[in-house]
Amino acid sequence: MVRYVEENTGTLRYLFSLTRRVGTCTDANESIETRLVARQTKQQLLSVIAHSHVTIFTVDLNRSVTMLEGALIWDTLSDDSVLDGVASPWYIGENVYEVFNRLNSQLPHGQRPQFLQPIESILAGLPTEDLQEHEIG
Repeated sequence: MVRYVEENTGTLRYLFSLTRRVGTCTDANESIETRLVARQTKQQLLSVIAHSHVTIFTVDLNRSVTMLEGALIWDTLSDDSVLDGVASPWYIGENVYEVFNRLNSQLPHGQRPQFLQPIESILAGLPTEDLQEHEIG
């Protein structure tokens, strides 16, 4: 059943089949609520990461960093990487090995951090997930 309001009289009418459409009405409330919940969830996750002193990152098939959050990056951000109070994500799109080599000053240039070794296995299709605990510093 289709409901519509007559343009001339403002009378609410009911049809069993649609003959013509005068206009549409979109309820954006659900979309707005979804964005607010997503923003709150992100803030909660960042709070957990900050308090647990962990670093979470993702890479694509080309081994480029697509996301990096946590103590390792927050502790190493310099004032030069902050513009208008927002951190400039220099590491997004960069090779994961180069990023972590740069973040870990104790590691000789070109040497791969041990905790990144499972990336090659995962990208080769061996295990689908891997958890590594490693302390830097």
